[in-house]
Amino acid sequence: MTFTVSPKLDEKFTTLLFWLDSHQLRHQRSNLDKVNLTDDFYNDCRPHIFAFQQTRKQTENLEPVIRLSKAQKDELNNHFNQQQGLDIKGDDLLHAQKNPASFLRELSWQQLPNEVLAFYHPFHFTAKEQWGIYLNADEILGYCDRMYAQSAHLRIWNKEILLHLLVFDIFQHEFYHHLVESAATHMEVLSAAFGQPRSIYLDYKKRQYNKQLSHPHQPLEEALANAYAYNALSFICRRKIGYTTAAVRTFQQAIKQGWKSEPAGYRDAALYIGKRNIAGNTSLLEQMLNAPGCANQVPLSSISKNLMPNGYSALKSKPEIPTYVIGSISSIAKLNEVIPALNETYTQLFWPYNHSEQDSQLQKELQRYKMGSV
Repeated sequence: MTFTVSPKLDEKFTTLLFWLDSHQLRHQRSNLDKVNLTDDFYNDCRPHIFAFQQTRKQTENLEPVIRLSKAQKDELNNHFNQQQGLDIKGDDLLHAQKNPASFLRELSWQQLPNEVLAFYHPFHFTAKEQWGIYLNADEILGYCDRMYAQSAHLRIWNKEILLHLLVFDIFQHEFYHHLVESAATHMEVLSAAFGQPRSIYLDYKKRQYNKQLSHPHQPLEEALANAYAYNALSFICRRKIGYTTAAVRTFQQAIKQGWKSEPAGYRDAALYIGKRNIAGNTSLLEQMLNAPGCANQVPLSSISKNLMPNGYSALKSKPEIPTYVIGSISSIAKLNEVIPALNETYTQLFWPYNHSEQDSQLQKELQRYKMGSV
């Protein structure tokens, strides 16, 4: 047997796509510019495909969102440093951070499913240059207006910060769909290595479309995507203190309440937040493998915990996944104006707005709380 230092197939993403094509593991007819909307795979995506095609007609070229350099981010911070725009008081911030459910007692968001606002187009379905996450600027801005109108009296967010929070939540939901496709792709490669290549992702999507998947929270992938976005916000809370923590926790409670008005699957996300996502991801793996109940004989939970929901298992990281803004030219321009660091916002929840005064007020209230004065 001859051993080589490097295999013939390298680790590049383009090599992976070529391999998937050579094994007929990708849907061959799906170019978003020319997609036939009678195709079963796209019946549920009709508004998104139309928005994509209209945007391409208007702009000719649709470029993915780019990351900013540190110097560009510093420039934004300096530019927006004087813009406070918040009049919430320290005691309200403390209330929002300590008991967001009580703080939002009278708020009732009529939340839309994320797929109305954005969509993930899998690399198993389309031309290699068109896969990725698509954010619909028209829908997102309109949604933000409606949500802000219902919550402005709370003064916990201004409209600009609320838009940042919404975009982060929407992107994280769509990124979870990439994690699902990545997990399926890993399994396709491994099955081929044993001489039995399986079309795991496309077959799973066909069963999903034909409503052949059985689970009390179907479509389970959407419930888990909502939960993944919620958990991503929790991670932000662990890394940042002050006003950001209060704003994020309150936003989490708002979307959690809003889930109740969403369709089946989406509305069940609360059952999978925190570590409960492991059980949900295990059930999803059973669906993808078309092996109901196999987790009772095979320790799929180990895969679920260490691979399935883990951002490091993604074939593209969050900052690198192709992400496009579609919609009317005016809405795209407005979204980019309000969120000048779009990549950093949807991956890290970066915003350049100054809330140092609110941070100081909250710290004072926390000290009073610890001393028993509140």
